[in-house]
Amino acid sequence: MPACYSHDRLALEVASLHLDLDLPCFRLGSQGPDPFLYRGTLPWQGKQGAKEANECGEALHHADSYALYSSFLAECEDDTELSSYVYGLILHYCLDSTAHPYIFYRSGFELGGGLKGFTKASHGRFEALLDRRLRQLDKTRGRVWGLRIGSGALKKIDRLWAESGLIGEGAFLSSYADFCATQTFLTSCLPLKRPLLRLMGENSLGYSMSYPLFASKADEEIDCLNKSKAKWIHPSSGREDDKSYLELLSEAKFKFEAIFSRLKNGLDASAYFALDHDGDAKGHSKKAYSICFRNIPKGIERSKPWASAS
Repeated sequence: MPACYSHDRLALEVASLHLDLDLPCFRLGSQGPDPFLYRGTLPWQGKQGAKEANECGEALHHADSYALYSSFLAECEDDTELSSYVYGLILHYCLDSTAHPYIFYRSGFELGGGLKGFTKASHGRFEALLDRRLRQLDKTRGRVWGLRIGSGALKKIDRLWAESGLIGEGAFLSSYADFCATQTFLTSCLPLKRPLLRLMGENSLGYSMSYPLFASKADEEIDCLNKSKAKWIHPSSGREDDKSYLELLSEAKFKFEAIFSRLKNGLDASAYFALDHDGDAKGHSKKAYSICFRNIPKGIERSKPWASAS
């Protein structure tokens, strides 16, 4: 899940070309299922329903996005707010499926392609670093205030998810509240923020995705945007690539435009959804990576070349 700012930045760029979209709902939709993953993230947030919301968010990243989102559109095609939200969900899928192979390659994963402990923290840390660099390019802190929308639209979105049978009523509302609060805290300049989050553990998602007042020299030296056009490998296909992160953002935008055009014209767009949110084709698992961070715990391989993957 490229972090919040990457998705919102792309949503604003795309929305400028489609003035018929409801901008607040489209921007929120561009965060995809990620709000479910933020339910109960911080120690002081309520934990009731957090496990179910987190599991739902994770499952949605590997579900048949076309079947789900096209069914959503069929239900709400006459509701501009809801349809704009669903198109935002599709934009989220486009960026995730396009950029995740690069992110997984640079940050690592567990045997089988999953994330836990260090690799989960490394993944979140790399995504936060990408957002930090984009903010620097745009000369903005990129707060999440633009993702706050009216209560009426929020209730409709919550009902859309509840009626899908994937999560209970109220789950999206609670997840959304935690998502906004967490993003605000993680991007804040509070001097005690990092020490407080360290209590959760340095491999916690909250700590790894928080923005320090000053990035370490080692992190600043990482070419996370791949401006140098260094070679990297798609973890599950073995295909070599050298695209920069900015090029991947553009590729995701073009993919969305193709899908949007077909859906608006009543055409099938399933061919554009062959990959899951990780960028993996069905039946393919991740094998190759090369972790960019300097300090790696014992027992974690820094890199796994495709040739030696098994």
